Formats: sequence, structure tokens, C-alpha cells
Amino acid sequence: MRTSIKSIKIILFLFVFFILAGKSVLSDDTCMFQVSADNVPPNIVLLLDNGAEMEHIIWHSGYDNSVDYTPAGTVDIVNDATVGTGFYNEQGYTVVKFATGKYYIRPILADLTPDTANGFFCDSNEFTINSRSITLPFAPSSVAVDGVIDNAEIFRYSKNYLNWIFYGSYAGNGTDLPDKSRFYYAKKAILVVAEET
Repeated sequence: MRTSIKSIKIILFLFVFFILAGKSVLSDDTCMFQVSADNVPPNIVLLLDNGAEMEHIIWHSGYDNSVDYTPAGTVDIVNDATVGTGFYNEQGYTVVKFATGKYYIRPILADLTPDTANGFFCDSNEFTINSRSITLPFAPSSVAVDGVIDNAEIFRYSKNYLNWIFYGSYAGNGTDLPDKSRFYYAKKAILVVAEET
């Protein structure tokens, strides 16, 4: 009798299991928090690169970066002003003022810092190279312009840009060269977006 009661329980359990297992399960796609997209303010994250590339000075409107302005030769004017024929440093250059009457065009080293041993010296930021006297901006402004301060530490110049200025088709004296970095314009763009939201 015990085996028959035990068998009946097993058969009854299997019968209920197979009946329930055959049913399809229904679900509904509902929002758990009952909040619509209209009720949530936008979450915006703006990232601003503050690396060395952002310290590059903005180019003059007449400069075409797709053209190679490198003059013939291999001796860098910054390393040897007597026989130098152009700017050849791949990392670029910076203009540094050490004191009144002490300005240098310095190459940027592989670690992206200015070279402190080599440089083209001048007693002002008006450099005469290739019979051209051109005033180069040397320090980002610490004064707010349009509500933005250019916090770049130095201005960086690419070799091609300096070759365009001193050896290429640039015909000015430097007074029309931009004096703001990429960092300034990135900050200004973020400020404009923030004011519109």
C-alpha cells in the first residue's frame, strides 16, 4: 500500500509539472521606475583635452596644412643659425621669453618639453630668419577674452607652420598672426554650449 501511495504522489506531481510546463509565460515591457524621458534632465559629460596638442597656436587663415613648406636642406636653423636652412624638428617648437631682451625659439623634445640647451636667440619676439623679420606670439594671454582665459602654458608651433611663416608664402610681419591656442577655442566652445543649455 505504501508503494501505491508513493507512486500516486509521483504520478500526480509529474502530471501537474507537465501541465504547467506546457503553458507559455507572458510578460509585459514596463518601465520599472515609471519615469519618462521627458521627466529626466539630460546628462552631458564634456571632456576637454589639456595635452600638448591643445597648446598649439591657432594657424593663420592663409596657412594650408596640407602643403609641405619644408625648404631644401637638413640643418635646423634653431641648432645652427649660420648654416640652418629651415625648421625640421618633428615635435615642433615654442617661443620662450626668459627675461627682458631674451627670447628664444626652442625645439620641443621627444618628451614634449621645450629644449633648454638649444634655441634661436633674439632680443625681442621679432625674429629675423631668411631675411624676414616676423613677430611671433610667445605667451598665452592670462586675461579673459569673451569670458575665457587661455590657460595653455606655452604656445607650440609645428615645423611646417614656422616654415610657412619664414620660408613660405606668408607676407606679413607677424601682427596678423593669431595669438590664441587650441585650448582657448575648446574652452570657448564648451562655454557656448553650456550657456545654451
